[in-house]
Amino acid sequence: AQIEAHRRVLEASGELQRRRARHRRNELWDLVAHRVRRRLTQRAREDSQLAMLIERVMQGDLDPHSAAARILDDEEALQRWLAP
Repeated sequence: AQIEAHRRVLEASGELQRRRARHRRNELWDLVAHRVRRRLTQRAREDSQLAMLIERVMQGDLDPHSAAARILDDEEALQRWLAP
């Protein structure tokens, strides 16, 4: 009974709808992040520029934040890497 009462309060206040909306938004971003990571991982096997960035991070020659900025800021390369 208390659970149902709590649910009615959440519904009446609009909080239940807001929580569901946030959950859907977070699910979207999780899916996007997963697919982007999968594509970039695949492209790193094929593209020497991307592979070199990853190798430099692994060797400690380049920090991950700088490498991420290079990946995301190079619009031409990013389009190529993310293309299906």
